[in-house]
Amino acid sequence: MITTKDPQRSQDALRFALREETRSDHADSEAAFDRFDVTSRDGLRNFLSAQHIAIESLSEVYPDELPCGLNFDGILGELKSDISSLGGLGPLPTLAFSHMNHSLGVVYVLAGSHLGSKLLLQRVKNSAETQSVAAHAYLKNNHLPEVWKKFLSVASSQNWVDDRSAIVNSAKQTFTLFRQSADWVRREYV
Repeated sequence: MITTKDPQRSQDALRFALREETRSDHADSEAAFDRFDVTSRDGLRNFLSAQHIAIESLSEVYPDELPCGLNFDGILGELKSDISSLGGLGPLPTLAFSHMNHSLGVVYVLAGSHLGSKLLLQRVKNSAETQSVAAHAYLKNNHLPEVWKKFLSVASSQNWVDDRSAIVNSAKQTFTLFRQSADWVRREYV
């Protein structure tokens, strides 16, 4: 239980708990994706394919829109278009995992990823091999900053003490799913 006398800290308690308690899960997932060289066509295609596997897997568990306006259909459309423009990879699996206890943890991971995507987009655009490729839609993810703003508002709108553990565990599972997706692509295609 997080308790504090600082009202701003208590409003942000869920976000800070998510950041701190998922730090190693986030780092493991990020390390798995850092192994893809997004400055090469093959590396970018593999990176996007791993993202597709994770998001397609999530969409099967959460077929409807998630809190904060997160909808997988648009994201999957961007990924399919980008992967196709890079020559495709053939059929991609979905990975089985258990239903997560709280979808707000999924929103935290996906909406928060827009921050790192902006940095990756710059690397892609600055690469001689990938700058002219039309595979930028997913990394631009124009809708995720709005989802992130809504997440911050929802996260600070109540105490979340009773749900905090479920939300954190859901975020941890989501990071694990992304890492497993990256591992699968590396095993099958790299």
